[in-house]
Amino acid sequence: MKHTLLLSLLLTCSIIAHAQYEAAVRYRATTPTFSVFPNPASGVVTFSYNVQDGGNDMRIVVTNVVGEKVATMQPTGSAGNAYWNPGNVAAGVYIYTASNDRGVISKGKVVVVR
Repeated sequence: MKHTLLLSLLLTCSIIAHAQYEAAVRYRATTPTFSVFPNPASGVVTFSYNVQDGGNDMRIVVTNVVGEKVATMQPTGSAGNAYWNPGNVAAGVYIYTASNDRGVISKGKVVVVR
């Protein structure tokens, strides 16, 4: 009796652990990724994104520290790169916000150096 109960308990724990593992793998596969490089930048900045199953209408907005919009990019597709040439802005810190119809994907700073 004790052995049956112990075996049943071990089997239940194993099933729960496997279900949690599968959920984590699914989450990782659909979690949007976003990176910005080089940072600091003296030339073109690359915004690399992968938002598989992460919504539509991707939009990347770059503002200065006062909140004035200096660039807007609307890349197509759920994965790829968008490029910003900061040649027409002063050296300094800029804020980027990447979003889509589901909300903000990433927000951060880009430093432009000369």
